[in-house]
Amino acid sequence: MEHSCAKRFEKIDNSVKAKIFKFLEKDSILLDPRSSGKQLKYKFGGYWRYRVDNFRVIVEIKDNVLIVVVVAVGKRDEIYHD
Repeated sequence: MEHSCAKRFEKIDNSVKAKIFKFLEKDSILLDPRSSGKQLKYKFGGYWRYRVDNFRVIVEIKDNVLIVVVVAVGKRDEIYHD
């Protein structure tokens, strides 16, 4: 997680954090990270978005090393304004 994302993530309720981790650990995400997400456009081009409850998890998918990097976490009305 990027530093600003990690700071924002710390402020989220623990029950929501658990849901986000559980979502990211699902087999469908691990096997095909694009299966449950949506590709973003414009200034977020190259990133993907997952919806977990009222939160959006913005990720960068690195295929060549099988890594999903979380770059932002937040509510819909906040996440796209940074």
